[in-house]
Amino acid sequence: MSSRTEKIAAIIDKRKPMAEKVQLAEKNLEKLYRDLDAFYETLRLLAPKASENSGQELNSIFSLISDTKSQIKAQDGIFNILRRRFNRETINIGVVGRARQGKSRLLQSLSGLSNNEIPDGKSGHCTGTRSRLIHTNGNVKATIFFHNEQTLLNEIIEPYFKALKIGNCPATLSWFIKNPIPPMQAEDNAENNTKYDHLKKYHENYSKFEKYLNNHEPLNIDQTKIREFVAQDDESGKIPYYSYLAVKEALIYCPFPNEDVGKISLIDMPGLGDTGHGDEERLIAALGQETDFVLFVKMPASAGDYWADVDVKLYDVANRSLMGNLSIDQWSFQVLNHKKIIDNLKKAVVEENLENCSRLASEIGKKHINVAETIVCDCSDKEEVQTKLLDKVL
Repeated sequence: MSSRTEKIAAIIDKRKPMAEKVQLAEKNLEKLYRDLDAFYETLRLLAPKASENSGQELNSIFSLISDTKSQIKAQDGIFNILRRRFNRETINIGVVGRARQGKSRLLQSLSGLSNNEIPDGKSGHCTGTRSRLIHTNGNVKATIFFHNEQTLLNEIIEPYFKALKIGNCPATLSWFIKNPIPPMQAEDNAENNTKYDHLKKYHENYSKFEKYLNNHEPLNIDQTKIREFVAQDDESGKIPYYSYLAVKEALIYCPFPNEDVGKISLIDMPGLGDTGHGDEERLIAALGQETDFVLFVKMPASAGDYWADVDVKLYDVANRSLMGNLSIDQWSFQVLNHKKIIDNLKKAVVEENLENCSRLASEIGKKHINVAETIVCDCSDKEEVQTKLLDKVL
């Protein structure tokens, strides 16, 4: 058993007792909820016999019971997330970043997959939906889970209506498709115009992905079909895909290059601005509920770069996902993608952006981006990713 395998197994074993504690807490909450119900019923039977003053006191107690039950339900939801986290048989690492920063290259280096399964298109935004990469001993394949009409309406369409303030969201997806989208105000800014264009994509291309909605069974596909469901376009960037608009999540099974990290699951999430407005909400949900550790990926430009507002925003989105239960500096790394170019004439490696990587690493604290560590790493170098990055993460 390799040292990596032992480390991963130790982490998974260490959190198992926490799952047992959570389950005990859940049982206690369940009993408390039942006891409150019984208490409420007893008071309800006494209410007709109560005096006027006592009746007012009973109403206050009824209100208190109702509030307490609501708090119990909220806490039970948090316990449910924690129990699933502590019971997981894998360490889930989320990889996030803006388009064309090296996020996909990093995932390819860790998983051994290609551009077909983890899109890194040359024409801007490419990742279409959240994918989870899982180690398996066998051929590369995928299981695709789709939205139904209600989840597409609630999780995708409704956030646009709220953000753009273009009226109430339609009650049904059918109404949304059959009627024009309400116009925006003339004074809206470029960001809102971009969001509006994303919303129009669902409206105008519905017929191209409609058949996948309301599929109660997930779709199992082979390696050759994966890109059609996880990317926004083909490898040339010229032929658009629309199936991803119906996809809720893709599970991609593949043999990792190093089997000693087989108990690691990688989560590829669209970065802010990669697809549309709803991504921020989905990113928060994925990070808070499904991810154990996060790698932020940024590739400093060779000509010069800086920590931009969008970098800070991405960090803040991730920070909010834990609901104050854990400090983000304990569960995240900042990866600065060190781009190298081979100079065939000089027969040497050109360290294209190393200086800017080092400078941004020294300045990260000034932007209040607090992570466990900042690592300069070539995301396309499989050996460097394994030894310089993954071993430090573990």
